[in-house]
Amino acid sequence: YFVRARCRDPDKARVGKWCKNAEETSSPGVAFTFDRSLVGPHIFVSTDDLSASFGGNESWSTVLGSTPFITGVNSWKIRIDSSQTSYLFIGVATRQADTSSFLGGDEFGYGYIGDRALYHKRAKQKVYGEKFGQGDTIGVTLDMDKGTLSFSRNGNDLGVAFTGLAGELYPAIAFYNQGQRVSLVRNLFDCPKVGMIIDGSPASSGIDDVSSLSKLMGSMAGGHKIHAALMRDIFSGYKSWAAGHTTRFNTLCGFDLAFDCSPAALARFKVKKDEVIVTPRGQAKVVGVSNGCLWVHVEGEQGCWFHYGQQEGEAGLEEASPTEGASMATGSTASLGESDANGITYEKFAKLADSDRWHPVLDGLIVSSVNSFVERYEVSPWNLTPELLMRALKPKLQEIRVLAKTDVGDDALCCRFAVLMELNSRLVNTLPFIGVSEGIALSSRAYPGGSWFGSEGSLVIGLSADELSIEVSKQANYGAGLGLGVLLAALRSAFFFTTKKRVVATLLERTVTQAKKAEDEYDYPEDLPQVLLNRPKAIAGSKLPNPFARISLSLFGQLFDELHFIEPAQLRIGYTHPMDDGQERTFKVKFDGEGVDDYGGPYREIFGQVAGELQALNTDVTYFRGNGRKAALGQNAKCVLPLLCPTRNWRGQEGEGASVEEYSLGGDVMRSVVDQNGLFVPAPSLRSHVYMEMYSFIGQLVGMALRSRITTKFRFPPIVWKAMVGERPVVDDMKDFDEAAFSVVKQVSALGKAGAKGKEELEDFENAVGDLKFVATTSDGVEVELVPGGREKNVTIGNCQEFVRLMIEQRLHESDKALFAMRDGLASVVPATTLPLLTWNELELLVCGKEGVDIDLLQANTEYDEDVSPESEHIQSFWRVLRSFDDEDRSRFLKFVWARERLPNSSAEFHQRFKIQAAVGDGPRDHPNTYLPKAHTCFFSLNLPKYDSDEVMKEKLLYAIYNCIEMDADFKLADSENSAWLAPTEGGLSEELLYA
Repeated sequence: YFVRARCRDPDKARVGKWCKNAEETSSPGVAFTFDRSLVGPHIFVSTDDLSASFGGNESWSTVLGSTPFITGVNSWKIRIDSSQTSYLFIGVATRQADTSSFLGGDEFGYGYIGDRALYHKRAKQKVYGEKFGQGDTIGVTLDMDKGTLSFSRNGNDLGVAFTGLAGELYPAIAFYNQGQRVSLVRNLFDCPKVGMIIDGSPASSGIDDVSSLSKLMGSMAGGHKIHAALMRDIFSGYKSWAAGHTTRFNTLCGFDLAFDCSPAALARFKVKKDEVIVTPRGQAKVVGVSNGCLWVHVEGEQGCWFHYGQQEGEAGLEEASPTEGASMATGSTASLGESDANGITYEKFAKLADSDRWHPVLDGLIVSSVNSFVERYEVSPWNLTPELLMRALKPKLQEIRVLAKTDVGDDALCCRFAVLMELNSRLVNTLPFIGVSEGIALSSRAYPGGSWFGSEGSLVIGLSADELSIEVSKQANYGAGLGLGVLLAALRSAFFFTTKKRVVATLLERTVTQAKKAEDEYDYPEDLPQVLLNRPKAIAGSKLPNPFARISLSLFGQLFDELHFIEPAQLRIGYTHPMDDGQERTFKVKFDGEGVDDYGGPYREIFGQVAGELQALNTDVTYFRGNGRKAALGQNAKCVLPLLCPTRNWRGQEGEGASVEEYSLGGDVMRSVVDQNGLFVPAPSLRSHVYMEMYSFIGQLVGMALRSRITTKFRFPPIVWKAMVGERPVVDDMKDFDEAAFSVVKQVSALGKAGAKGKEELEDFENAVGDLKFVATTSDGVEVELVPGGREKNVTIGNCQEFVRLMIEQRLHESDKALFAMRDGLASVVPATTLPLLTWNELELLVCGKEGVDIDLLQANTEYDEDVSPESEHIQSFWRVLRSFDDEDRSRFLKFVWARERLPNSSAEFHQRFKIQAAVGDGPRDHPNTYLPKAHTCFFSLNLPKYDSDEVMKEKLLYAIYNCIEMDADFKLADSENSAWLAPTEGGLSEELLYA
């Protein structure tokens, strides 16, 4: 090895000279071992980690090595100590490989079995090599530069087995029979490139990067000037970005990397950006240059990879040292003495990018606009050009300028965006070093003075939510005593949603509980919870007068009994059955008395049904057609299950049940015509332990839906979502669940500030507030005193500000106990470390999906059977009719075909594609207008007859989606299984349920 070193001053960005090369040698050692954390069921690793054996029988299980390979030619040998059969795989795999299957059982593994065959993507690729078994030594040669995998048996070269390999690959072994044992041959490792790290990847980050991120976050959160050395790096990145010389792309290792795509960088490889070239893995498009290598993307692969050997004499990946002055956000260089194409010098850049106008709320507004744009067009925020950035900001430009309290020009916005790109880039690579538990408050109430939440009495009535957040941030104290977790939570709105989604996905993947695989892969694992649910019982129970009985018999109550008291680790199981078409699940559903097989459809269905149960009302909702659907509720409307209650914004009609505040101010409040999707909050009056356990289970349901990527309509106001991510509630949040109370607070505060300078003004105040007392009405209609004796204490000009403060305190925190229980439940299923990253609306988007159903997104993720053409007239009619549906009709359609009411947020999040198939049977084919469409929810497919007009298409679809709302029997039940259709009454007797 040749070693050299130099010194660098991180504060002044001064770099010393390299010392002379020193030649060092190392003795042969162990390049890797078997990894105890990357093993399948029944595999035992020896104490020295060099041997692995199998204790199961006739079931596949895989173990990976401890260290991956990304470059170079590496070889090792494996001795087969014991194996009575040839059912043994040797090869390589990525970290994502299913260790409960055989090697090559998915797209992530490449395996050579002792029976002379190669496997990849669950298919036999070809016959290869020689049979091997006990006593043989198998050599493995992985050439990552050429992308090949070769084997030898007892020194006899068997030739190249696989080609086109790329990414981060681990050595791997898969066992099948009990007693099989293999060992790594200690003195036969030849792995000079083991453990190489790509510069700019998360693995390349260290304590210096954490320190730099800490300085940057502290400056941005506290309103301090960004350190000069950091600003120089940011300016370097800005120049490359403004010139269009940088791009960001996902790699086959699973992380994003910044690439230099400037003509000068690509000229060294004699290529141009986006040029298509020939590689060993097929035709590929040029991405850019990083780590001294050219990177390309092969169509169909999940990311790009370096193309070795393109430039004669070029250093290998591991020899390319990081470029001095390179920004982590761009990976490219720029001279600090030059200006960009718009004539912006470093001095001007620093002034525009780091002026006093910038604060976390304004940064959040910029990022929010960018998030919306990149989600819609599915591009990386780092790859926005200055022109696209301004297009993304255009809808919020006026709001940005109002918050900035000055005219913000395009140059200033582009310069600040460069700071935000740098912040996000550094976060991605250093997040594993950040402990974020301190970023989650145990209460949504403010911390004591001196914390980043501000002081308890810092609420300023009359400010908007954004203005209030600015006020709180100005009071914050970002001293050295605060950890990165607190800073992370304070700046959560400044991080790109694409960054957060990747982090959330990674954390969910790394905290998943692997189910113990059954011997037959088509059998379900023993430790996978299987729940028996009686839907007829739930329907009958909803009519009972006892509220606790209604909960107990509901689907929610049945699930609660089955799941809540098991170990939380079991609720983090992520299992996919071979028949589930990619649907990951935490438990298996069986509907008692219904012949339905759960291959994903019933599992998705139950989340929607439970959410519907929790938000079902005990009174009919009056809907109004017009510009969208509107709904009206009376004051006494309640939820069938009393855990939640409709917000008072649903129940603002005059008459019986109106609140004290409404009477006092003459009923001048918002009336009860609201959007159909009214909101629900936890019932403040429920405080017993058993109810807290149920609220915790609601949080667990939210977490399981999030893990399973099932979007579900939980219609909560912001204050509920804020509690779950640890955001502080603000006064404006009252508007979303009780606009009447918010109006009272605002009006009384304004009257108090105006004061009463004489008798006439005092009379005007008294007439305005009327008989207003120191009492508040909670969301579930319970009157509570704000002070002892509050029912007898009038609001006066002298105490009105006290009334305002107490009213805000009471209403914002009336359901704290239930909300914290929900958050505890969520954090038992989803890593708590994800929560400080997310804003409340981002968590809502991840859990609930986007409002409405985007037909263009659905059509873009649709495939057709061979006998169905997308150009056929009835298919074109189908899409026309779907586009004519309103949001409710579209949601009903999606539930009909997929057992969920909302689409994933983007194409990348579809784990199943919608399938349109021809109608089955002579009747639907010969007389289509007399038959209904047929859906298969487990497989997201629709058998669609060839209706001869849009009118018939619409009629049949609407009838199906509103009337065929339950799943048909997949199999016929025995007579003894029909007892489920007898549901118990409250008294313990049974009554037969009859359905028309």
